[in-house]
Amino acid sequence: MAALIPPHRQYTVPRITLADIEWQLARSEVRALVGAELPALAARFGMTPDTALDHLASAPRWLVERAVK
Repeated sequence: MAALIPPHRQYTVPRITLADIEWQLARSEVRALVGAELPALAARFGMTPDTALDHLASAPRWLVERAVK
């Protein structure tokens, strides 16, 4: 099968963009802010902890701080 793929596309390296880095940084900041309350907070809204973390990472910081209290 490798013969069907052009040589310049056979060994591509995944590119990490600045947006990927900023997204992971936002997730880690929210994880540090919410801490051990993340599973309980996610269950309160009917989400998995990973989905809740994604939603909280995209939310404004003041809203995240309000949701934690």
